[in-house]
Amino acid sequence: MITVVSRSWTVWALLTLLALLVAVGGTAVAAAPADSAPPAAPTPPPTSPVPTEEAVAELSLAEQQYRQAVALRDLQDATQKELRHAVRLLYSAAGIQHLSMARPQQAQQAQQAAAADGAGAQQGDKGKAAAPEFLTAASVRLELRNDTVPHLGALKELIYVYREGDGVPVNPAIAHRLLRLLAELGHPEAQADIGFHLAQGIEPVAPNSRDQLFRLVTPDIPAALVHYTFAAQSGDPVAQMSLGYRHLHGIDVPRSCQTAALYYAPVAEKVTQSAQLRDGLPEIEPVELSHKTAHSRRGPSSEQEMLHYQWFADFGNVEAAREAARLLAHGTAADHEQAFKYLLQAADAGDSDAMAHLGNMYANGQGVAQDNATALIWFRSAADMGNPAGYLGMGYMHMAGHGVAKDYSKAINYLSAAAGQQGGYGRMSGRLRDVRASAQFFLGQMHLKGWGTPAAVKQAAHHWEAAAKLGHLLAAYNLAMLLLGGQTGKGAGACAAAVALLKGVAERGFPAQQEANDDFQAGDYEWALLNYLKAAEMGVEAGQSNAAWMLTEGYGYEGGAEAGRAALALYKRSAVQGNHGALLRIGDSYWYGKGVRRDWRRAAQMYHEAGRHASAQALFNQGFMHQFGAGLDRDLHLAKRYYDDALKRHPDAELPVRLALRYLRLQQWWEGVQHRLPAKWAAAVTATLFTVSERGPAMHGPTQHVSPARGHAAALWSARLRRIVTFDFLFDSLDAFFDSRGSGDSNVDLTVAMTLLLVLALVLWRRRTLRQNQARQFVQAGVPAVVPQWLQEQQRQQQQQQAAAAAQPAAAAVAAAPPPLAQAGRADAAAASSSGSTAPGGSGGAELQHANGEGQGSGGAS
Repeated sequence: MITVVSRSWTVWALLTLLALLVAVGGTAVAAAPADSAPPAAPTPPPTSPVPTEEAVAELSLAEQQYRQAVALRDLQDATQKELRHAVRLLYSAAGIQHLSMARPQQAQQAQQAAAADGAGAQQGDKGKAAAPEFLTAASVRLELRNDTVPHLGALKELIYVYREGDGVPVNPAIAHRLLRLLAELGHPEAQADIGFHLAQGIEPVAPNSRDQLFRLVTPDIPAALVHYTFAAQSGDPVAQMSLGYRHLHGIDVPRSCQTAALYYAPVAEKVTQSAQLRDGLPEIEPVELSHKTAHSRRGPSSEQEMLHYQWFADFGNVEAAREAARLLAHGTAADHEQAFKYLLQAADAGDSDAMAHLGNMYANGQGVAQDNATALIWFRSAADMGNPAGYLGMGYMHMAGHGVAKDYSKAINYLSAAAGQQGGYGRMSGRLRDVRASAQFFLGQMHLKGWGTPAAVKQAAHHWEAAAKLGHLLAAYNLAMLLLGGQTGKGAGACAAAVALLKGVAERGFPAQQEANDDFQAGDYEWALLNYLKAAEMGVEAGQSNAAWMLTEGYGYEGGAEAGRAALALYKRSAVQGNHGALLRIGDSYWYGKGVRRDWRRAAQMYHEAGRHASAQALFNQGFMHQFGAGLDRDLHLAKRYYDDALKRHPDAELPVRLALRYLRLQQWWEGVQHRLPAKWAAAVTATLFTVSERGPAMHGPTQHVSPARGHAAALWSARLRRIVTFDFLFDSLDAFFDSRGSGDSNVDLTVAMTLLLVLALVLWRRRTLRQNQARQFVQAGVPAVVPQWLQEQQRQQQQQQAAAAAQPAAAAVAAAPPPLAQAGRADAAAASSSGSTAPGGSGGAELQHANGEGQGSGGAS
């Protein structure tokens, strides 16, 4: 009994001591933050002990599996085993129980029916292959577990897995099925992607014999608009830009400028915010695909340029030091310390641009400690030398009061000088354009707020309009807001001008176009086409024209009528946005029957519209059509006027125009002499050489898939030969001469070089033929004439070889025998003299014998 009581007392004592320790410890922990510095914005404790949904998600098993899978996929040297393990983790996190491709019975039956039809087809259709069977997302079997909610991040990562083939075979159909599931779960980006596929009629397919990633089908616009609407309401910029573009031009939706502004405004605001960050906006290279740019090599990368400039800068070149500093300060891997070193080198040599750049680095604390006083010194040094960037720096420092007292009058003077300075620069460079744009923007801000000048909204809008034309994004956005607010007094045209500004700002923030450029340069034409189509759907004119060109020329897609229809629709959208070259391409579509019925009258109308915008190729095409009476009335004089006008518009196209004019002269001569020949002969020649026919199927039906990895060179050459059989090759074989708009076209240079080589080959062939005829004349006819030196050398070598061969069996007999060639010459000469013929230059025979005698003597000695 005593033992039990003592034990219970011991237990109670221990419990009491533990409670005291807990209480003391809690007091110490609560008092610890009081000794440290208080945070700038203390966060109040949660009012409820229940954890938030984000905390639960972070602690969930699906989140842990997702993070582990991403960590495995991010490894640079990840093995296939690790990648497959990452796929299994993503499956588990996404709640996928079963995923496979199922070949439907309908597809098998259709394939068997196509094979049976092909076996019983007529002789003319035996060469046509049956349409291949494509497995799409409808053939994917997907089963989810009922006890879990799919992890959206894991689903998105699985889409990348099947697109890139990391740990699993590449399968666009499975990736598209997962994308549809992600869209059904309310993911805005997935909804926008599904809307893009439906709007452009893109249907990803499983691996197939043609190695296609997708096929083009009939677009489903209502379903696309539904997906776009849900994604836009959730703030997806791709959907917002797509709907804004459609409402701006009334494409499948009511045309409304105000609605377009509501969609474009939030995207433009995000872009302006991103532009003010340190990384800035992605660089978008303006590329217009053509036969020239498709086969041209990309210039050196920024890293290669930097090494080039650094090499010359280390030898003391001031301009190289400045350019190296520019690349180091604004490149992808900025190194401000190195940039500061090269700028200091150039500034010490008296370079005003480097001085202004040093002032900017000191003002912003890039590469050096922030120091407004030193920045002001460098800005003043550059401004004293008349540098516009120095004027801009001085104006900003006086406007903001950095390093100097605020002085709005001086700020306006300096900024005005920066905005109008052009001396010593010639054509406006990119650096000068940015300086002038920034100066105009700050002037507009001062006029808007009344700093140093009476507040004037219209004057601010004037400066911002000038800055927007020079590419200043924030000025364009602010001007658009003023226009939408009705503060500029432009009236009815204010909305359209504002939407145009917002559209331009929004398009600068998304790299779909640049990704397409990179894919095209890398030879990955399928992904390049998809990215161009995505940019086209967002309203980017360059994406529309480039995607249409790829579909027309067969880059990235192997198809026929559906590719032609899609290309024609894209060209029409591009033409509405001011691309006059698209009018020419639309005319080509009607001329060749690409995506539409062949109609040369409509083609002539499109060429006429393009010719009004100074398109040299459109003028050339109209001249051809007048020359042959194809789609236009036959008029040779009018054809010559169009040819001359095309040459005036585009002097680099002199070769094709001169050839066309020569052929036109031949045709004029033929029309003057054809009545002298029999009617049947004249009609046959006219129909063969001077007539083109619109009858028959489209010349360019199914477009060949031009890709280096496909190996279709033989098919392409056969198609070109089929074109040459008809006279249509005159119309488009010289298109490459009109693709470039600047001087020094490489296509022209290449053609001129090939022409010179051809002329040289003809000259050499003619020279060789003359020599052979001359030798035959001297040897066979025995005409006494002056023997050329080269013939003497040839005869001497022959005599030496014959004498050396005969010297072994009978040296003496051979030495006494006369040369066979001399005997032949004497016999021929005797025959010529007996026949009564005369030959001038009788000394030639003596020279021939003397030469033969020398050959005999040398041969005998050997």
